[in-house]
Amino acid sequence: MRGTNHLWGEQTRKALDAFGYGPLPRVFIEAMGQVKKAAVLAQFDAGPPYPGDFKPFLMESLDEIISGGLDDQFPLALKTGSAGTSLHFNLNEVAAGRANELAARAGSSFRVDPVDHLNLYQSTNDVVTTALTLLIVRGIFRVEQELIGLQEHLVEAESRYDGVLVTGRTEADTHA
Repeated sequence: MRGTNHLWGEQTRKALDAFGYGPLPRVFIEAMGQVKKAAVLAQFDAGPPYPGDFKPFLMESLDEIISGGLDDQFPLALKTGSAGTSLHFNLNEVAAGRANELAARAGSSFRVDPVDHLNLYQSTNDVVTTALTLLIVRGIFRVEQELIGLQEHLVEAESRYDGVLVTGRTEADTHA
């Protein structure tokens, strides 16, 4: 926990003033971090808007976000409205802030900007909806695994009780 030492900046503060506090679900932070990491990796493939030696700082920053190490830096609720612009900017600010901390410790004078660098070639409409799609697909996979487990349990129970005779019974609708 960082207490009052926030990695987020002006856009997150404005959103907090407008919408109030309400932390994001861990799974949503993780998914947004993964989407942002993929976008940053694509930027490096295309020729990043920042020095190539800045890559390890951004990757470490995004990995910390993905793993949950910076969850206290995401104070906004899902109810912030619109397409999630405030949530996306919070992510950009935290990723940039942490990468800049890491770079400064390593002696780099370059500073990544949350808007000019981490938001480059990206739309909130893409980042947030892709993160939500990841959550939905992962949820479907979890449900599928639970259903497979239930089916396996029922098949095992069917085999275990195959030779057991039980009294059968039907119920008539007496209220007809």
